[in-house]
Amino acid sequence: AKRAVDIAPTDGWSHSARAWANYASGHHKEALRNSALAEELAPLDGNVLDFRAVTLVILGYFEQAYDISHPDRPRESGSYRFAHRNVHAVASFHLGKFEETIKSINFATENGDPVSALSLVYLAAAYEGLGQRTEAREKLAQLHDSWPAFSAKRVVGAFYADPAHAADVLNAVQAAGWREPV
Repeated sequence: AKRAVDIAPTDGWSHSARAWANYASGHHKEALRNSALAEELAPLDGNVLDFRAVTLVILGYFEQAYDISHPDRPRESGSYRFAHRNVHAVASFHLGKFEETIKSINFATENGDPVSALSLVYLAAAYEGLGQRTEAREKLAQLHDSWPAFSAKRVVGAFYADPAHAADVLNAVQAAGWREPV
């Protein structure tokens, strides 16, 4: 990542790579700084914005992740499918915007993004947050049927830098009836 920045110091992608390497190395402040610089250098690059939003959400900066991943945010480049749809759903969940979580994930899947085990976890957690236990349990049943060995605890637990953020999600799905596979 450092080499990429040396080769292309004004390229947002270079700084996105460095931000991700910083995050993976546990250097969270540097990850935030480099992802912010990447956004500044390429404010319309969908891929740069996705890396920025993912970095923010896993580090617990949900308001910023929500804003950067918002569907109305202008994007001019990147892949057809942007991670921002799912990041927006996750940030919405942590901000207590459960209806928006559901809307974001449903919009993504209706527009060709795959249904994943994690999208079902967040759908179930959001439905539980709304007090719609029947819908939450339907998503958990779909999760179990499609991925019977999926461990929400292991995957969600590894996603966030702060275990309390993982607990928010896990507590919701456990309240809805999720039990980890044996």
